[in-house]
Amino acid sequence: TIASDKVRISLVIDKEDKAKLEEIAKADDRTLSYIVNKAIKEYLQSNT
Repeated sequence: TIASDKVRISLVIDKEDKAKLEEIAKADDRTLSYIVNKAIKEYLQSNT
């Protein structure tokens, strides 16, 4: 179950990029979802 202010999406990325993101998540003791959400938020802040 996800929070009412959240939405589930699906995306396709390179295997190598996914592996790098998983390494970052593991090193930071975070989930892959957290890392991807953080990257999206930083991108939006820089481009809006």
